[in-house]
Amino acid sequence: MLAEARAKGLPWTVRGTAARLPFREEAFDGAFFVELLHLVQEWPAAIRELGRVTRSPISAIMRVRSPDLRWIYTESRSKLGHPTGLLDHGVNALAEILPPRRVEKLWADRSQVDAVTAFRGFEAPEQAPPGVHAAALERVRLLVGSTHPGLAQSTCLVVWNPEDFREFTYGA
Repeated sequence: MLAEARAKGLPWTVRGTAARLPFREEAFDGAFFVELLHLVQEWPAAIRELGRVTRSPISAIMRVRSPDLRWIYTESRSKLGHPTGLLDHGVNALAEILPPRRVEKLWADRSQVDAVTAFRGFEAPEQAPPGVHAAALERVRLLVGSTHPGLAQSTCLVVWNPEDFREFTYGA
């Protein structure tokens, strides 16, 4: 990916992970993340790293969906004996564990969508043994229906202070 970025003309590329950011403390005025935490195995370390490298508020986008397709999927995987081991509900779960300093509702919408198509990409199927991902998606279909007439979604901006992230611990 670094080579691709340089080929596109991005001169300042660095190598790191969300759990080990290669920057000095308070290197950035702020941080913003979207659709990240449910993908990071070492998510508590990623939270601390965001706090360490940021000196001003940390913001994220939180989507509140009804029905919550991700919850149905991850519950299905757990019942099949294959929990994801990730912070499955991303920013929504983090907001429950570590309440943000501010939440602003940006917009809300309701749409008719195919439940499984809407869910595509939430979880990486390669993280599950063959058949588990398909079985979990099938449970989403059975519980929600192939087309849900009123998939509601609110999109919010959530904000934390960096200090909240720097001292974050979970499960200790």
